Amino acid sequence: MSAPTTVSAGRNIAYSVLINNAGPNNEPGASILTRVPDGLVFSPQNSDSVCTQQGIDILCSGLSVISGTSRGVTLTFSVPSIFPCNGTIQNNAMVMGRNSDRNFSNNFSPWVITSVQCGSSSSSVWSSSHPSSGSSSSPSAERGKLTIAQKALTLQDAAVENQKNINLLRFEARASMQDVLFTGASFVATQGSLLNVSPYSLWVDTDGDWTVDTVLENVSAVSNAVTFMELPNGGFVLPHDQTVAFEVHGDVASSLTGDALQLAFKTNDPNYIRAEQLRDGSDLVGIVTNGIGTCTITRGCEINVTTTISTSWFFTSQGDLYVTKDSVIGPRQILGGTLGESILKLKFHAEFEDIDVTDLVLNSSGSMANSVDSLELFLDGGIAPIAHSGSCGNADVLTVNNGSSTTQTQAFCFAMDNRQLVVPKSADVKVNVKPRMKSDVQGGVSGQTVAFFIDHTAASNDATGTGSVRARGVVSSNNLAANDGDTTAEGEVFIGRSSASTNFRVSGSFNQTVLSKITSITNGGAATGTVPSGVNDIGAFTFVAAPHSNSKDGLNQAIFAGLIFTVQATNVEMDAAGFKIYNKVAGSSQNATCTAFSTAGTPIPGGGVGNGTFLVKCDGLISGGVVNSAVDQGSSVTLVLLGNVTNSNSAAGSGGSSILQVSMNEFTNVAKKTFGTSGSRIEWLDKDSASSQTFRWIEYPDTAVGSTMYRS
Repeated sequence: MSAPTTVSAGRNIAYSVLINNAGPNNEPGASILTRVPDGLVFSPQNSDSVCTQQGIDILCSGLSVISGTSRGVTLTFSVPSIFPCNGTIQNNAMVMGRNSDRNFSNNFSPWVITSVQCGSSSSSVWSSSHPSSGSSSSPSAERGKLTIAQKALTLQDAAVENQKNINLLRFEARASMQDVLFTGASFVATQGSLLNVSPYSLWVDTDGDWTVDTVLENVSAVSNAVTFMELPNGGFVLPHDQTVAFEVHGDVASSLTGDALQLAFKTNDPNYIRAEQLRDGSDLVGIVTNGIGTCTITRGCEINVTTTISTSWFFTSQGDLYVTKDSVIGPRQILGGTLGESILKLKFHAEFEDIDVTDLVLNSSGSMANSVDSLELFLDGGIAPIAHSGSCGNADVLTVNNGSSTTQTQAFCFAMDNRQLVVPKSADVKVNVKPRMKSDVQGGVSGQTVAFFIDHTAASNDATGTGSVRARGVVSSNNLAANDGDTTAEGEVFIGRSSASTNFRVSGSFNQTVLSKITSITNGGAATGTVPSGVNDIGAFTFVAAPHSNSKDGLNQAIFAGLIFTVQATNVEMDAAGFKIYNKVAGSSQNATCTAFSTAGTPIPGGGVGNGTFLVKCDGLISGGVVNSAVDQGSSVTLVLLGNVTNSNSAAGSGGSSILQVSMNEFTNVAKKTFGTSGSRIEWLDKDSASSQTFRWIEYPDTAVGSTMYRS
């Protein structure tokens, strides 16, 4: 703002106000706010048409200022002829815009001082509250001003009862011209109840890293407002031209009033921001909020505030827990006397707060699982268990209604009172359930069906078969409720669901107990070779058994009673009556005869077969007793298939090639109950000197294993 340094009484004085837009954005609707100087009269006919008088203010609005350009207006006032001679007129202006302003402190013009001349030496009668011409011309005499900018936070968040130190509102304060003493502020709830938080804390960043670190004051809500007005040392010093971050935090009450809270400045209070000039202790006056406010005649607007919407908090008494099956684990053969592999993988998901899982009950299915000593829980990727199952008390037996009948099952219970399983808020924790098996000396048996499930009964107590999953909120210290069956999450445990709904049973696959176990099947011959002629080895497989301590009635062996091989013979002719099997260590002289079948299961008579795929069945290995097919614990055996190749390349005359390879497949499917070309292609016995259990499948990650690839 500029004006003549002198003006004569009875004449007009014209002020020029120039807006400079430094960018980076265009400003579509700037406004200029100034006051009618004391004793003068606004002259609209001699002023810019966009400027109108509003009470004691002059507002010039709708000014478009392109980035990098300027826009000016003229304001004219008449000076009465009776104006005191040698008196002074002073004025300044403030500019506001629709776009956010990165440096609001330069939106105030310096005070402009004009002397009034009327040819008289009469003394000035100007109010003593106005600074003199001399003091106003000194930069050190400029009064400090305060700019407050509320900062956007997360639009929505959630908390639970007793949660500490949630962030409700953040603002940044900047003093200009002089140091300012910030002495307080008031806030109200635009949503929910202020009673949901107590106490409220005003925090400040004291080291300039933009993270608040010091509590200035703790207060409770009084008369529907939160007011900080007793800051240490009378207030917090804001050095001029430095920006300081403040936040309002709070602790969630232990008893809620409704379920929401959103905090805002109490803008309907004319003194919702309180500050003082540090140099003389005088109050800063006049608050402009988002471009609207009432300013004083003598000082203008010394506090400028821009606000935004703060976080809308949702409160609940405690968090929610969702328990589901993470992935499908196929059926396993669980070896007695060992810690088995994972038979069930669970996923725990927490909402609103960290959840401490205090109790977990898994029930057996298919049997009473008396070959299982205990169950152990492992975090995914963990090498040590976080919990072991123990006594269940009244929850030992669950009676399952199967429609026309009922079945009793055995429960395995985890009491986790030492925070063994804490699920972080909004996170997933994956847990593997592994069985600790009894050896046969301890009562374990072979061939028992074992599976486990989490019952979906919605309960949170120790009654028989109920309370499968119980938990409490870490922050709220409240126990989670049983699922009430609706679609609203209200601090509940949801079983078998990843969102609020009725519970659903979480079930694992069916497994079988064994007292000996095949752990590896590999090619027992060379990787490649040339198609042989005559009677030769055409395939070999090495079987490895796991070590174990199942020594009752002798250490159990895995003994192969029958194997069916798949033979791929492309341009290779073989005698269908020439197949035999033998133990590599014993030699080919101790062999058993095998039979060729088509893939449809039709026997192939002796003579030539070739240029296709067929099956070779070797059975009766135990009853004949010629071939030792037993695998001791911790040992291996290699079984070799002999064949009579009558033509190693029937396409040689036409320049073609031939392929011969033996493979094993269709041996991992637990659902195949019979041994044969249309059923399982393996049959083995889990045997000691007193008992024997027949299996027609092997737990194995590969569904097919190939032997030597012969080419000619």
